[in-house]
Amino acid sequence: MNTFVLFTSSRLDRSYLYTMKLFLLFLYYSIKYYEERVDRLEKEWRDFRLSAEAANDKIATLEQRVQILTKEKQTLERKLDQNNNKLRELQKQLAEEQEISRALQTNQNSWHAKYKLLEQQYKEYKDSKEEELNSVKEELHDIMFYMHAQTKIAESVLKDEIAGGTVMLPETPEPSSSSSHKNRRRKKKH
Repeated sequence: MNTFVLFTSSRLDRSYLYTMKLFLLFLYYSIKYYEERVDRLEKEWRDFRLSAEAANDKIATLEQRVQILTKEKQTLERKLDQNNNKLRELQKQLAEEQEISRALQTNQNSWHAKYKLLEQQYKEYKDSKEEELNSVKEELHDIMFYMHAQTKIAESVLKDEIAGGTVMLPETPEPSSSSSHKNRRRKKKH
């Protein structure tokens, strides 16, 4: 029985050794697996940390850009308000100038109509005064003719015969109203 115990013991030892080897292999591969996993997780962590830092840098840059753009927006809004105020002012001035222009146009039209009326009245007045002047000139001419004739008669030897006589003028067709008017005046004065 000794042999059997030995055999069994040796077998148990071998079996124990195999089990130990298997356990050690298991531990080795388990450790290796976990080390690789830890390495992989550490690498992922480093990558994540780097990407997070890059994202933080990008966020900081974007925040600065947002601040700059916000300031620019505020500046542009102020300029827009100023330009809108100027535009309203210019529109108001334009409306006033258009109103003045309309008033001036109306005034000009009114003065132009008054000028035309005054020009017509002046022309009528001038024509009337020229007619009067021509009439006065004709009368003056008649008076001068009469005075000249009186002087000639007074100087003439036949003044007594001429003073007692009458002068007859032949009737002529009436060429114009002013000449018939002239003839009537001559007949009255002789």
